[in-house]
Amino acid sequence: MKLSHVVWAMMLLGALSCVSPTSATRDPSFDDPMHFDPVVYPASMGGFVTTIGLSEMQEDSWGSFDFPIYVGVAYLQKLGMDPLQMEIGWNYNHEKIGGGSSPEERLRFFVVDLGVGVAIPLTKSKNNVFEPYVGGGLAFLFARKDEEVGLEIEHFQDGDQGYYMHAGLRMHIEGGQYLSVDWRWLRAVEVDLGAGLQSAESNSLSIGFGYSF
Repeated sequence: MKLSHVVWAMMLLGALSCVSPTSATRDPSFDDPMHFDPVVYPASMGGFVTTIGLSEMQEDSWGSFDFPIYVGVAYLQKLGMDPLQMEIGWNYNHEKIGGGSSPEERLRFFVVDLGVGVAIPLTKSKNNVFEPYVGGGLAFLFARKDEEVGLEIEHFQDGDQGYYMHAGLRMHIEGGQYLSVDWRWLRAVEVDLGAGLQSAESNSLSIGFGYSF
């Protein structure tokens, strides 16, 4: 082997030894398009979300509501079968008020949700991750109506089991926090609050703030 070949080989080995440590310590997310910053998008994806919005009844017989406010709290937990996640939620909606500060009729619906969802991150940037999702499951409804009859107030209560579906979009931001927009459907529920069986199906649109850990 010529001396010049030995010199060139030594120079090449020296160059490779300088480059290899940099390659070994390079961030794997540089090459993996499905790797997300855990500070923005935690791997466990367990956390809570609170929502507030508006809700409307599907059946017209309920009449118009003065304050059809929807509020909810939910716990989400990513399951081992990615991208499935468990959903456990509680929400309250519909309050019909007449007569100003002295209600003629007050109507409340409390719902507990238990289901599963699918959430898939689509795009990412340096600071956020956009994640559309869909979900559904069992819904347990408890309804109460307080109605003024003369000088007395009558109370009616009933409950039913149905199902819910929802879909929306989350935008994850730094610190495990995210903002969301959610559209929710409650179906196959009926209650008797003094006027015979009535459908308690509803649609709700809300915005939310969540924290994942």
